[in-house]
Amino acid sequence: NTQVGKLALKLTLETTQPLANVYCPSHAVEIKKHGDHKAVIGYESDQLGEGDLKVYYSAEKPEGAVGLTLFTYRDGHADVLGSEDGYFMLLASPVLSAERKPTPKDVVFVLDTSGSMQGEKLAQAKKALRFCIENLNDDDRFQIVRFSTDAETLFDGLKPADDEHRGKANGFVDGLKPIGGTAIEEALTKAIEPTTQRDSKRPYYVIFLTDGRPTIGETDTDRILHNAITRFKAENKVRVFCFGIGTDINTKLLDKITETTRAVTEYVLPDEDIEIKVSRFYTKINEPVLANPTLAVTGDIKLQKTYPKSLPDLFAGDQLVVIGRYAGHGDAAVTLAGTVAGGEHKVVDDAAFAKQSIEHAFIPRLWATRRIGYLLDEIRLQGESGELKEEVVALARAFGVVTPYTSYLIVEDEALRNVPVAARTMQEMNDDGARRARAGAAYREMAQAEAGEASVRGAQSNASLKSAANAPAADQARIYAKRSADALDHANMDYDSATPLTQQSLYRNGKTFVLNGAQWVDTEAQTQRAQELKVERVAFNSDRYFEIVRENTDVAQWVSVGQNVQLVLADRMVEVYAE
Repeated sequence: NTQVGKLALKLTLETTQPLANVYCPSHAVEIKKHGDHKAVIGYESDQLGEGDLKVYYSAEKPEGAVGLTLFTYRDGHADVLGSEDGYFMLLASPVLSAERKPTPKDVVFVLDTSGSMQGEKLAQAKKALRFCIENLNDDDRFQIVRFSTDAETLFDGLKPADDEHRGKANGFVDGLKPIGGTAIEEALTKAIEPTTQRDSKRPYYVIFLTDGRPTIGETDTDRILHNAITRFKAENKVRVFCFGIGTDINTKLLDKITETTRAVTEYVLPDEDIEIKVSRFYTKINEPVLANPTLAVTGDIKLQKTYPKSLPDLFAGDQLVVIGRYAGHGDAAVTLAGTVAGGEHKVVDDAAFAKQSIEHAFIPRLWATRRIGYLLDEIRLQGESGELKEEVVALARAFGVVTPYTSYLIVEDEALRNVPVAARTMQEMNDDGARRARAGAAYREMAQAEAGEASVRGAQSNASLKSAANAPAADQARIYAKRSADALDHANMDYDSATPLTQQSLYRNGKTFVLNGAQWVDTEAQTQRAQELKVERVAFNSDRYFEIVRENTDVAQWVSVGQNVQLVLADRMVEVYAE
């Protein structure tokens, strides 16, 4: 990436037919729709970045409440795991309509008022709660649960969001004081008590804010989780959105709850504003469009390893990005089903799953990024296994998903396999004991710790990978993981925060290159197949160099990464060197 003063771009898109989906795979852009026929795409950065900025859009007459767009990729070759399955990406966006009324929903706000919430934390949380109360829709119902040493509800059940009950709620919030312990299990129990009076056609959301671990009542995390999950599975349409405030929280408890209920966890670090994070999030989920969505495909197509594994509810202004693998090929009907305003709703789109197509080459790496995030989170939440680590290493090396966690696992794997030092992927990191130790400590903290800043950053890093929708997602995950190591530096002076945790890498047309010294090394170089290939040394800018470049467009892209490149081809290994 080339540093610049400031790069700003604004793209206005106007269509004759209604806009269904607008998507950018290459850059982290902001997309805002203005009515049915216009969207504005904005991008700002202090770096030029890699490659062109690409925007895809679909415009068509809507057939239902959601617009669907399918992309596929299949190159006909086996991947690093030996699979020849294709890759797909499905975009789903709510159709904007001035006539559509917000779907009525039930919301339970659960707020930790234990002694540790005193000061600015509780003040910000109260402001956030007032914002949510003010922005309830007219047909919504709500309840508030306050918990510390015990848990209490404001009302005797769900109440309509009218002026009377909003006024009582604001008065209740104003009177909240920080005192006592943290009775998390009782609070979770109170949060779903109103389900006995709920209308099963209405979405039921719990907004759970806490800054601590359980200290009152049931304190065993496994039992709390077992009891909570049992209740939530019985009420399979309940969504529990957790906000972990600070770093003295049990990240595994919160993340397992949200994973079970098809929701998400948001973490609010000490230097972040609770009110801003909660209000921004609540605005996003305030208008559910499609609840309890499911995805199905007809014909001979089989979808697998699809992420997210359980589809979340779809909200107004949101876009669902589903990425996975598919077996078979041909025409098929893609069906996204769920409930809209309490009624069953299906959107069916005729689609073609290609036998071979390389047009959308960005999909495989996005799939690998999400898969790696899922595997790392399995390690964090369920425990480490050799199979999980092996797949993380294979995918990270092949697709260039380089974070401190994946870098450490790659170095560890190649050492265990006794890969010749000269052929190892990350030679600088392999030779630097301090760098390995720091990355290893960050990885172990992510995998094992339940609380602390390093644990929070690990959860954030994995979440960024699991939800990756564009190329820069791995960069954000790398930042979170780096901050995890920084947190350990503050607690343990054996580590030096100036020590880098990864090596510079590039992903170009299906290949990953790592910078070892002055040479860009193809990560395939460490494989047994590559070690058995003949080596051809070629001077940069020589006649032979340009002969190789003209072999195909992929080779031209690969050798363009630098003047010193080690490149693995089908029949030989090419080493380009600068004279």
